[in-house]
Amino acid sequence: MGGPAGESSGSCGGSEEICATGNRTKGRRKESFVGFGRSMRVRAVLFDIDDTLYDHREWLRGAFLRVGRLLESRFGLSAEMVRDALLSIAEVRTSASGDLFDVLLERFGIPGSGGLIGEMVDAFYSYRPERLEPYPGVREMMTVLRGEGRKTGVVTDGREEVQLQKLEALGLADLFDVIVISDAYGREKRKPDTFPYLLALERLGVRPDESVYVGDNPNKDFIGARRIGMKTIRVLLGEYRGVRRDPEWEADFEVGSPAEIPEIIRKIERPV
Repeated sequence: MGGPAGESSGSCGGSEEICATGNRTKGRRKESFVGFGRSMRVRAVLFDIDDTLYDHREWLRGAFLRVGRLLESRFGLSAEMVRDALLSIAEVRTSASGDLFDVLLERFGIPGSGGLIGEMVDAFYSYRPERLEPYPGVREMMTVLRGEGRKTGVVTDGREEVQLQKLEALGLADLFDVIVISDAYGREKRKPDTFPYLLALERLGVRPDESVYVGDNPNKDFIGARRIGMKTIRVLLGEYRGVRRDPEWEADFEVGSPAEIPEIIRKIERPV
């Protein structure tokens, strides 16, 4: 994800289930890896940020409150009321919708003229939290992957300075060997374009068929990675956890927690 303009968990989730969709089948652990008969060494694991490493709602609450304070100063609206209204709108339209602020102003009967929308966008992106909390098990998972000799990286969309600051607030920035933020190269390079994946792998010196991409959003995270030969893992958390797409858009594997990722990768390396 990465800006305002970033459902039930389905049949897979929790520590007792890991599901594979690479062969369009799902099952319990012992059945999960049918169809991946060629062994491989996973040398690199690349990650999305929002709703993959932490709960994006935590950041959105603070960013939407900044917007609320702007409207409070201009129109006397409660900043908390504006924040909650935006969270509600985003839950229906997703936080990546380009018209969240337009819908909000219409709801409150406020004209969106005179550059107000631009000021709201600026307020939104001005949010810089000192701390964000990763999902449980993320730090331990990263320690395991790096301890196994794997390179790690980030491939994400969004404003570069905002996404980099999130990694700092999460306390994870030093755990990645490469960070590629697609917007730094133009919005047309955003996922699902293959450019950011290929750039990250080039910088790591790793082939696509030696690497895995971990994300949460089937609308964009996996199809580009799979097209270049990467394996993919979907974390069934966050606002897209209940979204289902056609098989080519889905990940090869699904987990209910990032803590399960090292086990998935070892299974990929030693398929049944």
